[in-house]
Amino acid sequence: MWTRVALCLGFLGLVCVPQAISAECGMSANFTAAGNVQVWKSRSGPPAFYFRTNSDVNTDGSGHSYHPDDIAGNNGLAQNTICNGVSRKTSGGEADCLSRSDCQACLDLFRSKPKAEMLTRFTRFFSSFAIATKEGAACVVPEGKPNAGYFVSTTAYLQGGKAVCDPERYLDAMVFPAIAVPKKLVSNGVKLGDFVLVRNRQNGRSSFGVVYDTSGSRIGESSIAMNRLLLCDRDRPGCEPPPPPKSYQEATRLVLGDADYLVLAGTVGDWPQSTEAVTAAARAAFESWGGEARLKACAAEYAGQ
Repeated sequence: MWTRVALCLGFLGLVCVPQAISAECGMSANFTAAGNVQVWKSRSGPPAFYFRTNSDVNTDGSGHSYHPDDIAGNNGLAQNTICNGVSRKTSGGEADCLSRSDCQACLDLFRSKPKAEMLTRFTRFFSSFAIATKEGAACVVPEGKPNAGYFVSTTAYLQGGKAVCDPERYLDAMVFPAIAVPKKLVSNGVKLGDFVLVRNRQNGRSSFGVVYDTSGSRIGESSIAMNRLLLCDRDRPGCEPPPPPKSYQEATRLVLGDADYLVLAGTVGDWPQSTEAVTAAARAAFESWGGEARLKACAAEYAGQ
């Protein structure tokens, strides 16, 4: 995609020769996120944000994300440790579970009570930001339903009209390519459901998706479906993506080391019905923004800053 202009030379007559001029990025620094990641914003035209960082795996929304019988994510049931979905209540307030020692304290707290008591009084011990709760109890998928026995894993992007303990209320990280964004992007106009494009810079493969979660101050998180797609080599169109993770360790193997992110603010549409529908709508928004030529221009400018 190039902008064409006419170069005119006049002697006895006038000859106009079309010349190709590469697209301009038209973006500039907006703020610096965690890890010293520069986030750029469009100076004009459709609002959008661009940044470059790694792509950690966000399992939230997956039916296999968290399980009460595998809270450390190392027994082949859960894709994540509960430490990434809760904080621990203490006499002085709350303590996160993210460091190794804090995580062990959270695991020990969970195991300190009989399972039935812990599940029914869950919010007495934990504040949850990735496990659904109702009336103080953790939501667990009942017998006879898909993924029975698993915690109901939440996303910030919600489907209206669904009950809080219904897994269909949340976007499935195993099915839909999606990303989580820092709250600073939300305060700058990005909405849950906005379309995105992520490109794996190590193999050139890209995928469209949506914003489906928030990540506090962290930047660079994508759903399982997104990273699985991006790890498939673009030069092998028939290649199979890595298998779905069955443990926290397997999930961490889906991390991308270097990726371009483009978030197309204000493009949110209806609740996603299929990956094909998301791709078609996101591609149209991407082309309206400037498409491949503009993205390449931004990537080149960003690398040279």
